Amino acid sequence: MGLEPDWVQLINSCIKREASPTARFLQLATLTELGEASCRTVVFRGWHTTPDTITTPALKVVTDNRSNKIPGLRKYPRAEACWYFTESRKQFRLTGNVTVIDSEEGDGVLSRTRLEQWRQMPASARTVFACPPPGRAAEDPLSEEQKEMIVESEQPVECFALLLLKPTRVDIVDLRANDRQLSQIGANTEWTEQWLNP
Repeated sequence: MGLEPDWVQLINSCIKREASPTARFLQLATLTELGEASCRTVVFRGWHTTPDTITTPALKVVTDNRSNKIPGLRKYPRAEACWYFTESRKQFRLTGNVTVIDSEEGDGVLSRTRLEQWRQMPASARTVFACPPPGRAAEDPLSEEQKEMIVESEQPVECFALLLLKPTRVDIVDLRANDRQLSQIGANTEWTEQWLNP
């Protein structure tokens, strides 16, 4: 058994059990700059850990830093991810703060993490970042040559951002067993579990 929290192991086993690419889709709820709720489906890109943070992994998601969610996250970094796995009938709600890592990040660990994430992404996922800004009036699209340059780039494009959701609370509902468990992290970075009524 690893040092990561039990809930990480449980999520990883649910993803494996689903045996479908859609098992990596989850909903991310944030607040806009005006404090209004906003939710969207995102793709899970793995866990971010360092030797110092193995017990507090952060969920990785990528986004376009020109999207409306970025100003909202900078003002209100608190967010919640909700993930439901149909095979195991388990729901996970991960609540915590989001760190936005974009082209303005320095040369530290987080900047390298962003670079590694860009390089791990398939070309089909990179093409999204070759489009005009999301949520804005349609503009002239980039030429195929411009898109190809972005997709093949070894360096992340300026609009590529990595979001790290570092949970402080994980609420797990198992509909098959009809039980619910709440995991919370304490000041000493140790997780405590409490069983709740579903």
